[in-house]
Amino acid sequence: MRGPITPVCVAEQPCVAPAKGFTMLFSRGGQVVARTTAGTKGRYRIRLAPGRYAVRIGRRGSFKEPDPSFVRVPVGLMRRADFYVDTGIR
Repeated sequence: MRGPITPVCVAEQPCVAPAKGFTMLFSRGGQVVARTTAGTKGRYRIRLAPGRYAVRIGRRGSFKEPDPSFVRVPVGLMRRADFYVDTGIR
């Protein structure tokens, strides 16, 4: 997800939106080991070896690092990880 999407959030109107088209980079030891791009609904799927990865957005602009900025992949399990990107709109 990304947000805010407007300078002023109004009650009962969305203030966040899917981060469609955002490329996410997954790194270990300072090296990018995988990347994926979110689809039109902001969803992505990626296969990673077990371990801890730093996550960042591979898109130019005023976007900050995603929250969370790290993800841990457990052994033998699929895991869902949701990220939020602050757009900087104020």
